[in-house]
Amino acid sequence: MSKKHIAVVMGGYSSEFEISLGSGTVVCELLDANKYFIYPVHILKEGWNYIDSLGEKHPINKADFSFFNGNNTIIPVSYTHLRAHETLRY
Repeated sequence: MSKKHIAVVMGGYSSEFEISLGSGTVVCELLDANKYFIYPVHILKEGWNYIDSLGEKHPINKADFSFFNGNNTIIPVSYTHLRAHETLRY
């Protein structure tokens, strides 16, 4: 069985964005990396970014939710877990 691609979306535009970032980080830590490719995605006023294991930001393409990780274009299509505490508009 191949690993599924999971985007954990966290953040938001309200004052509760830090709570969402914390919740999303916990979800990322609890997911089994042997079963899933895990992509923490920060949705903030400053931009939408995938944050890699080194803390580097990779901008999200809002049209298809893809990003370039430095080597490949990734589209985490298997599942998206939303940890934002509000409605997101873009």
